[in-house]
Amino acid sequence: MSVKRVKSLLFYEAAGTPSGRIVRTLIEKGPLSAREIGLSTGLAKSTVSTALAGLRAVSMVVDRPPNRQNHGVGRPATTVSLNPQAGTCVGLLIGAEHMQLIVADVSHAVLFDLTLLHGIDPPVEAVPGKAAVMLAQAYAELNLSRDTLLGVGIAVGGPVNPMEIGRASGR
Repeated sequence: MSVKRVKSLLFYEAAGTPSGRIVRTLIEKGPLSAREIGLSTGLAKSTVSTALAGLRAVSMVVDRPPNRQNHGVGRPATTVSLNPQAGTCVGLLIGAEHMQLIVADVSHAVLFDLTLLHGIDPPVEAVPGKAAVMLAQAYAELNLSRDTLLGVGIAVGGPVNPMEIGRASGR
């Protein structure tokens, strides 16, 4: 299984395929049973089964033990999740007084969480360099190649003046 394969299922060409729809659903919702995947994607039971077999064959998904807390009568359903080794994602929060970097695998497990306090309103030019150092530190401590990186989400916090909303767009 390669990061390239995971990325290929995230783009538009594959997004409409059963495998692509299942991968996207697992990214958004985390571990699910085959029944829950069918309900979430609208795919038929047989289509879900066939697509999951293909995804298992290339180690894209793995079976997880059933969640015994949320079941009724009978044997609990096995859940499926994306293989944690399929890749990593990074979240970066840039706040007025701190930066926070989180690395998670595709099964939603947080692998690394680092907060760096940098004082009030640091020079904007310093932020990318600090983020790069934090990212390098995370992947070094995790002993992971940055080739596993699938994507980065960045949030920039800032004060919002309700009197200024709409002025930039001319409204």
